[in-house]
Parts: sequence; structure tokens; C-alpha cells
Amino acid sequence: MTNNAPPDIKNLLQRLQTELAETAYSFDTAHPLSGGTANFIYRAALATPLPDGTKDVVIKHGEAFLASNGDFELSKSRCLAEERSLRALAQCPPVTSPLFSIRAPRLLYFDQETCTQVQEYQQSAVALKTFILKNYPSPTPEALRASYVALGRDLGRWLRFFHNWGSAPEQKDLRDVAAGNSEMQGLKHWVNYVRLAQTIDHFPEILGGCAQLFGDIAKVTQDELRDESKLRVIHGDFWPGNILLRDEPLGSGEMPVFVVDWELCQLAMVAELFEFVLFKGVDAGAWVIQGLVEGYGTVDADFAFRTALHVGTHLVVFGSTVPDWGTPGQVERAVREGRDVIVKAWDRDRQWFEEHPTLRVLFKFT
Repeated sequence: MTNNAPPDIKNLLQRLQTELAETAYSFDTAHPLSGGTANFIYRAALATPLPDGTKDVVIKHGEAFLASNGDFELSKSRCLAEERSLRALAQCPPVTSPLFSIRAPRLLYFDQETCTQVQEYQQSAVALKTFILKNYPSPTPEALRASYVALGRDLGRWLRFFHNWGSAPEQKDLRDVAAGNSEMQGLKHWVNYVRLAQTIDHFPEILGGCAQLFGDIAKVTQDELRDESKLRVIHGDFWPGNILLRDEPLGSGEMPVFVVDWELCQLAMVAELFEFVLFKGVDAGAWVIQGLVEGYGTVDADFAFRTALHVGTHLVVFGSTVPDWGTPGQVERAVREGRDVIVKAWDRDRQWFEEHPTLRVLFKFT
């Protein structure tokens, strides 16, 4: 931990204005954007539009601690990992369909010494999580199923393409960057798997018999990280909060979709979408899962069970701690559901999953 406090927002903006004053990204005004847990993120209005007409950009600045908690120490190496990832992804073509065009945002500027970067800004964009909660109530109208399945399908196609592309010999440098991002890998492991056992005391009636299992899971997943030969480049934080799309009706034309926040480059997506169903009764979550799995395509049973294990872990660890996400009864339901998913994934009980109303799709293409 560190005694550094997050810098005063006004002073930080002044520092950023000074840093960028002699660049093409000199800006007049800037406003904080939501979602800045690890880094400070702003939408900035450029003093002079870029040659292509761009007037607004995203400025992202990293310190050696969380933007949201100055007492939580965090290596600035994450900023370099994101910069290298975005530069590599500039060579990766978007995945397109008549409805969506999915890609990472363009990196416009990066200073390794200050850990300040400038990225492309998407106008009128909201996170997929916000989009679903804002626009579609429970029950979600059946007429919208096709659009949400299509969105999930294109996200799945993009994810599969990215995983295959990242495994190609030409992307060795990117894999080296991801392998070197060990601190963030360790942080993600602690957040997802080490904390799993810590939830037992909060829900003893539901999780009381899980101590040995949760300990075994933490050990096995830690061992996975040690065998770099079997690791692949992944996004590391692929969830609805990092999928940006325009705040307009689906199906109204080709919609650009950005996959953002690459500093964890080392699949909470399915679990978060499942939580829409568990906590809000919003069927759109299940429909996007369906499309995501269809778009990703054929996988082996090991992959499906490993995905399910992560889904269950996420439900227990995060589904029980997100403030104001649901009632105490809904939280207990999510923890109980997560426990069952973990146990059945660990036991490789395929029949149980094939009878599950939402997660059976995980085994549809195995």
C-alpha cells in the first residue's frame, strides 16, 4: 500500500494540459468519464480539430495507485501493456456485419514516462451494461431478441478472431507483453479466485461446505498462470462495462462498438450478462450470451467447463458485493447459483449444464 493520495482533479488536469500543450492534442476543457477505477479518464475538447475533423478525444492517465483508491498500490506497467496492446490491435481489422462494427479504439498518443495516453473518442457512447439497464425493462420485449443475439454473435466473432490472431507467430511481441504483465495477472487471480474463499464467512449457510473446493480452485488457477506455454493473450476484463456502443436503438444501421480498457491484457462477460437475468429479470442478458457463444464457435469440453467455473466464481465474488445491484434475497440467490455452477463445473457434470435454462448454451458447440 502507499500513502499517496489521488492527485487533485484540477491540478491533474493542469498537468495534462501542460504536457499536451505542444502536441496536436492540446485541449481547452476536459470532463471525467465514468468507469475510471484504475486510471484517470477524461473526455477532452481539442483546442484545434485534427486534420480528419476530430474535435474530442479520450485522455487516460495512470499513476502508481488506483484512481479510485490512492491507498491501493498498482504498478504503472499496466499502462505500457495497454499501449502495446492498442498498437498491435491497430493491425487487427474490425469484425463487421450489417448491424455492428467491432474493434478497439485507436491509440493516438502515449508518453511512457508520464503514462498519459490519448485515444479515439466515440460520440454518444455508453457501456453495454448501462445501455441494457437504461433502455430495456423486465421482461424484455421478444421482438428485440434477434438484435441482442446479433450483438452477442458479433462480439463472439470478434473475440474468437482476436484470440486466434493473438496466437499467431506474428504476434509474438504482443504475447511477450502480456506474459510480462504478471502483476496484473496476479491481481486478477486474487480478485477472482483467492477472494472466493473469503466469501464463505459472509454466506456460511450457502458456502459452508466449500472451503476445500475453493482452496483447490485457487491453487489450480494459480498453477495455470505459472505455465506460460499454455497461456493465451486475452482482454483480461471483457465485460459489459468495457463494451461501448452508441446510445441509440439497435438495428438502425451499422453501429460502431468499441472494446476498451486493455491494461489487464494478460471472461467475466457471460457472468455479468447472466446477472441481468438473476437480478433484473432482463432477458437481453441471456440473448447476448446466446449470440456470444454462437459467434465464438466450436470449443472443446475443457474450455466450456473452464468458462463455467469462471462464471460461477464471478457470481459468488462479484454478485455478492456490487452495491445496490439487488435485494439481499437476490444476492443470496446469485451466491447459491454461483456455488452450484462452480460445483458442477468442477465435477464436469455436463448433463446439469445442458438442462440449465441459461448456461446450457455454453456446451452447444462442444
